[in-house]
Amino acid sequence: MMKKGLFAVLLAACLCTSGKGENVNPPKTLPGGWVYVWGDEFNGTKVNPKKWQPELGVVRNQGSQQTYTARPKNLRVKDGNLVLETHFEKFANINYKKSNAEWIKNTKFMPYTSGSVSTLKTKTFLFGRLEVRAKLPNKAKGIWPAIWLLGKNKWGWPTNGEIDMMENISQQPDVVYSTFHLSPDGVSKKDASRGGTVKINNLSDHFHIYVMEWDKDSIKLMVDDKLVKSIDLNTTNYANGAGNPFRTPFYLILNSAVGGNWCEKAPQDGTGYPVEFLIDYVRFYQTKEHMEQAKQFDPETGLPKK
Repeated sequence: MMKKGLFAVLLAACLCTSGKGENVNPPKTLPGGWVYVWGDEFNGTKVNPKKWQPELGVVRNQGSQQTYTARPKNLRVKDGNLVLETHFEKFANINYKKSNAEWIKNTKFMPYTSGSVSTLKTKTFLFGRLEVRAKLPNKAKGIWPAIWLLGKNKWGWPTNGEIDMMENISQQPDVVYSTFHLSPDGVSKKDASRGGTVKINNLSDHFHIYVMEWDKDSIKLMVDDKLVKSIDLNTTNYANGAGNPFRTPFYLILNSAVGGNWCEKAPQDGTGYPVEFLIDYVRFYQTKEHMEQAKQFDPETGLPKK
C-alpha cells in the first residue's frame, strides 16, 4: 500500500486540474511497490484499437434508450480525453433481427445514441490497482455513466461476477454507486449484489479518480482514495467447490447508457442533451506479489491450480 500522506499529495495535484494534468505520461511506479503494467492516457487523435473495441448497437439493459455507435460523434479522443458523447437522435440498432424474440435484437431503433468501449478482446485484469480519472456527464435526465468490469470465465451473468467501480444515475446526480454482483450459490441466476455509495456535491463539475485495489483476499473500491465498498473474497466461494468468480480475470467497460430499469427515462424531446462522459486516463498497476498471486488460480473457475 502507498503511504497515505504521499498519496494524498499526489491525488490533490490530480484533482485540482479540471482537464488533462501537466504530466502526460503515467508514473512508472507508485510508493508501495506498484509497477505500471497497462493503461491509456488518451493523448492521441483516435481510440487505440489495440486497447479498446467499441460496443455497437443495443447490447444490454432492457428498457434502455440508447444504441451505441463508433462514430466520432459518439466516441472519440480529444484534448487528452476519451469522449463518450450521448445525443438525442433516432438511430438504427445494428443488432436488429426481425421477428427475433430476444429484446436486444427485436429493437429496431432507439431515440438516443451513445458510446461504449471494452477490453473484452484486448486486455483482462486479475489482482492489482486499477485507476480511472473521469468527469461524469452533467445532470441530464436519464444519463447513466459507468466504469465497470465483467468476469471473463466459464459462467454467465451474474455468476461470472461484476465489479462496478462507478455507476451514477441521473435521479441521484451526486451519488456514486460501487457494487459487486454475483450469484448467491453459483447456480441461481439471481443477483446477490453487495454495494455501497458515497455522496459528492457537484459530482459532475470536476474530474475524480475511481480506484479498485484487488488481491486474492479482497477488493476495495474507492473514489478519490476514499473507501466506498470492499468485499472479502473468502465469502464469495460458490457451493460444492464450483469456484470463485473474483479470482478469475475480468475485462473493463466504459460506457454512458440512457434510461433503463434502474435509471429514470430520458426526455422524449432530448432536453439537456448532448452530454459528454470524459475519461482522462486508465492506469493498471501491480506489485510482484499481485503478479505471483494471479498465477495461482485457474482462470475459468478461480480455484487454486493443482
